[in-house]
Amino acid sequence: MEPNALWRTVITNKYGIDEGGWCFGVSNESHGVSLWKFIRGSWGRFSQNTRFVVGRGLRICFWDDLWCGELPLKGAFLLLYCIARDRNAYVAEHLCWHNGIAHWDVLFVKPLQDWELESMEVFSAPLLYSTMVGRNEEVKLVWLVAHSGSFEVKLYYTVLSGRNSQSFPWKSI
Repeated sequence: MEPNALWRTVITNKYGIDEGGWCFGVSNESHGVSLWKFIRGSWGRFSQNTRFVVGRGLRICFWDDLWCGELPLKGAFLLLYCIARDRNAYVAEHLCWHNGIAHWDVLFVKPLQDWELESMEVFSAPLLYSTMVGRNEEVKLVWLVAHSGSFEVKLYYTVLSGRNSQSFPWKSI
């Protein structure tokens, strides 16, 4: 077994998987895992600088992850999120293919009211249908800070330190 697969297996077995498989679970143990708790606790700050490239959408939460637009769909379309039939669905569950063309099938618990129709128009036509999806492509997590989209430790250091070097967590290094 290659080294990366080995450490991933060990951590997965100990903490489980969260965030659609992009992040390991939170530790609930009271001792012996302070380093892991610190690393896992930084996921929120790290993930603010990432975006998903959809691919097939198997591991992207439709409403919660940032994959389409400038905000997660839950934040951008709260009215629609509140009436969504499945708020925990992955992108792939709302994506249908017909003659090689992607179609979106988002279901709601009730018919849309007049005040919800405008949100639905913005939601579907310019937003969902403008997002590129690939039927046979894997999902990718892109690091927005780097032009290449690849994670770079130096750039993450810059993100953490920000403009005010006093707020950087020097003691944790």
